[in-house]
Amino acid sequence: MVVLAGVSIAGALGSGVLLTRRRRRRAPRTRIPQDVQVHFTELETKWRQTATMKPIVESVGDTLRAAPDAIATLQSRLDDAIVDDKHLLSETMRASLIDTLAAQLEARTHDEPDAYLSLLDADAVHRWITPKEWRIWDSIPFMLKRYFHKTVPDDEIDLRETFSLFWKRFMPASHAPLRVLEGSRFTRMGLGAWGARIYTHLDRSDSLPTALTPDSPEWNYWMRTQRTTNADIFRVPKRRLGEAIAAHGGAVRAEVFMLIEPASGKMLVWYPHWFWDVQLQAWACESMQLRGLNYVFVPF
Repeated sequence: MVVLAGVSIAGALGSGVLLTRRRRRRAPRTRIPQDVQVHFTELETKWRQTATMKPIVESVGDTLRAAPDAIATLQSRLDDAIVDDKHLLSETMRASLIDTLAAQLEARTHDEPDAYLSLLDADAVHRWITPKEWRIWDSIPFMLKRYFHKTVPDDEIDLRETFSLFWKRFMPASHAPLRVLEGSRFTRMGLGAWGARIYTHLDRSDSLPTALTPDSPEWNYWMRTQRTTNADIFRVPKRRLGEAIAAHGGAVRAEVFMLIEPASGKMLVWYPHWFWDVQLQAWACESMQLRGLNYVFVPF
């Protein structure tokens, strides 16, 4: 199971975190304790004051056409964010990590799913989840029923088609401010020590420990958000972290903390865990979480 903590967006919706007051086809209202709302208002203010936010892909003028060196700029920013104090990354591993994250971020800036689907088609590291796995998480059937009023038998769900359906619905910005999940497309990322950090560490267990020292300034900044949800999982590594550790006695992991502003305008921390698969010579995503007040559709 990819997610080891928290709940997915659909899980949160299903558990009653988001409720509708009337039996009408309308956006769910969030029922969030006042103290949590106050905490996140203060936290978002701190994020905006502390971190520099820049477009993930720089454009040319007022058009949305990507600048010629947009990807190179994004890669440079990711390189600056890596904290590899113990020199665990070879040149190949570092370059691969930067390319992997840059591709993930750039593809998430589009309203249409084509760029991300191209990544999936070229991905030899992950596989689509099975019916047994999506029954455990219940996110895909639940979202099909809640948002698209479709009840589809497990053996008839086309994951690629469903992925595209969800993407087209939830990624573009909505003109209705109360629409939950819509406007999930990534637009801007944080820069600097308090905008983006990628910590490397060597793990000999698959318990997903954080590289941060508890109660350190970094831990307090990135981890104490009180509200964590999991990405909506469509794919998992072909070889899991536990298998990689068992085969090699340990695994180099990259823990990403990055401030993201989606099209909805509400900031969040994008928090994926990646590990280096020695056999495949590639980075695999073992977990992806979001920290923030507002629900955002972040598929993987």
